[in-house]
Amino acid sequence: MELFKLILVQLTGEEVKVDDRNVIVKKIGEKLKGQRYFLVLDDVWVHEQGLWNDYFNTLMGLNETKGSWCLVTTRLVPVANAVSRPLKMNDGPYFLGKLPDNECWSILKEMVIAGEEAPTELEAIKNQILRKCDGLPLAAKLIGGLLVNNVKEKWKSIVEEGLLDEDQDEIEQILKVSFDHLSPASVKKCFAYCSIFPQDTKLGEDELIQHWIAEGFVLPDRKNTRMMEETGGEHLRILLQSSLLEKVAYEGSTYYKMHDLVHDFAKSILNPQSSNQDRYLALHLYEEMVENVRRNKAASIRSLFLHLGGGISADMNMLSRFKHLHVLKLSGYDAIFLPSSIGKLLHLR
Repeated sequence: MELFKLILVQLTGEEVKVDDRNVIVKKIGEKLKGQRYFLVLDDVWVHEQGLWNDYFNTLMGLNETKGSWCLVTTRLVPVANAVSRPLKMNDGPYFLGKLPDNECWSILKEMVIAGEEAPTELEAIKNQILRKCDGLPLAAKLIGGLLVNNVKEKWKSIVEEGLLDEDQDEIEQILKVSFDHLSPASVKKCFAYCSIFPQDTKLGEDELIQHWIAEGFVLPDRKNTRMMEETGGEHLRILLQSSLLEKVAYEGSTYYKMHDLVHDFAKSILNPQSSNQDRYLALHLYEEMVENVRRNKAASIRSLFLHLGGGISADMNMLSRFKHLHVLKLSGYDAIFLPSSIGKLLHLR
């Protein structure tokens, strides 16, 4: 149903407040009636065959007008196979190759010089950069983000000293160098913190910056000339410019998210063997909260995102066990008053 919700949002530009699948599908049919459409589903991970059968059967029943197209992209072969079966594609899924060097170069130049003529400093390292991109658009974007945040005089040394290790995975190596060059140091903490959210999580600008402030990553200006929110906004700009975060539109609003490979790298920074993993762990379900209390990990957790939907009955007195909690977000909590246990959380910001 969520997929049909997204389709309706794109068709109407408005938030969908209905949770009835039949109503949503009917509204999509009304919007598409008599029209041909081109639907794009990008970076899909769902491979359950039954879901795709139902999806395409529903989609084909919405509109009898011939000539419509649905393009699905994925990095997973099982997903591609599941999508192709209900469509009875004789040739199966189409596998894309890597980008040619000229297209990778265009992506990088757009990041670095935005339509201007390439300076000699960039042309001098073109071949080395393209070897490291290896036809991967994400690599081109990351290297472009790395260069644009450094002065031209440093470009050659960054590429030669940081990006020419042939034994390391291209994307992982570029991410490591990009992370090492983030400045000020607080931006690194903000970046790593984003990995506590599940992959593909979309966060609003104000929400994300408030999380960073609550965790103490964004501090007051020593000269008191800038608000912490302004500093947080600058940190967000640096991460966007570095392609470590990306801007997405959803239901008419702007959000920020991580590419899944970037998310994996950010999560690796919070080493599972270190206490940081517990310190910056975000819990999203009541069952996870109970489990962390049982394992005596509650006292170390700083962020708690608790979803209580679906008629879950929860003992909210357990919140008092999270003694060092800085950030608490309750969703689906329909009580009139907040639980008294919140009063014992002295570090909430």
